[in-house]
Amino acid sequence: MKKKISLNILLSYPVYWSEYKVLRDFVQNFYDAKGSGKWWRDFSYAYDDGKLVMELNNSTFSYEWLLHIGASSKTGRKGVAGYFGEGFKIAALCAIRDWNWKVAMCSGNWSLTVITEDILIDGLEKQGLAYEIAEEEEKDGTILVLEGVSEDQFRIFEGVLKSFFYPENPLLEQKLYEDGEAAVYSRSELPLPKWLPVTAEYGTQGIVFGRFQALGTVPFPLVIAFHSYHQKDRERNSLYDFDVIGLMYRIASRIDAPTAKIVLIHLRRSWNAYPTQNIDIHTWYYVICELIRRIAASDEVSQEFRNEFPDLLYGERLLDDDVSLSNRRRLAKAWLRTSEKKYTVVQGNFKLLGIPELEAVCEESGGFTRDDKPRGCETDYIEILKEMAEEILGSLFLDYKQTEHKIIRNDEAAWSGKAEVQKRKSVLTNIYGLRIKDRLISISIKEKYLSKNTFEAAVSIYFHELSHMFGGDASMGFSLALTYVTELLLKHDRAVAVYRKKWEDVCC
Repeated sequence: MKKKISLNILLSYPVYWSEYKVLRDFVQNFYDAKGSGKWWRDFSYAYDDGKLVMELNNSTFSYEWLLHIGASSKTGRKGVAGYFGEGFKIAALCAIRDWNWKVAMCSGNWSLTVITEDILIDGLEKQGLAYEIAEEEEKDGTILVLEGVSEDQFRIFEGVLKSFFYPENPLLEQKLYEDGEAAVYSRSELPLPKWLPVTAEYGTQGIVFGRFQALGTVPFPLVIAFHSYHQKDRERNSLYDFDVIGLMYRIASRIDAPTAKIVLIHLRRSWNAYPTQNIDIHTWYYVICELIRRIAASDEVSQEFRNEFPDLLYGERLLDDDVSLSNRRRLAKAWLRTSEKKYTVVQGNFKLLGIPELEAVCEESGGFTRDDKPRGCETDYIEILKEMAEEILGSLFLDYKQTEHKIIRNDEAAWSGKAEVQKRKSVLTNIYGLRIKDRLISISIKEKYLSKNTFEAAVSIYFHELSHMFGGDASMGFSLALTYVTELLLKHDRAVAVYRKKWEDVCC
């Protein structure tokens, strides 16, 4: 005996699901009946001539759960993908209305066929969704039959099977970590089915599973899963980048040290990343900090990391107003560019893994300038440079008479010259319209450039450092100042020749 049950859902109900989403929600009912560890063992399917049959052994349920929007036997249960309570109803509506499929299901002692019915509402004829229910001989299983499924739609179904988290999923390779709430696997080389959700910024290298369903991707070849993730917005097709980062942080806070090391290595492009603002939801910085803390808890894994990456140096984040440390950092980076051994600078938290500090290694290697007072004929050479600046460039450079002059004694230092500056309280402007923003505290030159045959090099270095009163190397003021220096030296070539002769006549 058959009976019809109206669902009070009009076919005109404005919800539109893709074939992928419809099939995913149908499969989800089978998946949730068994859970991630067992469903693949008891689930089977067959496709022939437009007919797709899905079957689950040893599992039945009451059709009453399929009658009400918001009703779900999974609500509050752990280990299930669904919980909205609308999946089968809306999937059936879209399957019939939009994709012209026939939908039938049987479980235990009942069978169900999804049909449409005429409904009269306020004198208007409408079509609604209904079930035709029949009693059947008791069976220990559940079967869903979809008719009218094309071969292209069946390929979408095959992709849907890969959108759920389970150990046999061919997108997963080696298990790296797993507990009751999270899992990390290496990613197989099988291409990601084009229907699976992709996080636009991250491509298709890795996969993010939330509540056992593929919801997005990560920019490295790993599969990460957080089973208790709660997606509030059902209509969103894929996770945003900040969703993925937030989920990854929760996973990073629980995985073991060996797995944290693997994940950290995959994030190596962001090892020197810092937040760009007070609240930066797009940075991997906090994930990396958590991964480092997990690794640091194991001396053995920390040592493994140092052995694999022996050329790392950490640099603490500097405050913008810390002039002394900023100058020291610039010197260290300049040394780094000239060092025979190539290093990579990473964020400060790597010190927890025993990574050495950039400035400390620079100092040990003699990379910082060792400044000393001029002595002997060095004083004469400095006076010649000061006289040239006064006579030839006096209209360009202002307020440098009190600048201290020093000699760089260590030849291995990265810079040939160095200017120590301090922000002026009030800006000066010269006759060329250039604004003098910094006060020159000191100028240092390597001692090898204060000799009889180094006039041109010494002049070039000295006037380069003087020009820093207009700004840093990349500033427009500094660049314009150097242009005026060149112009004035060419214009006063006879005076330059006189100073060259005085330079060569210095007796040491």
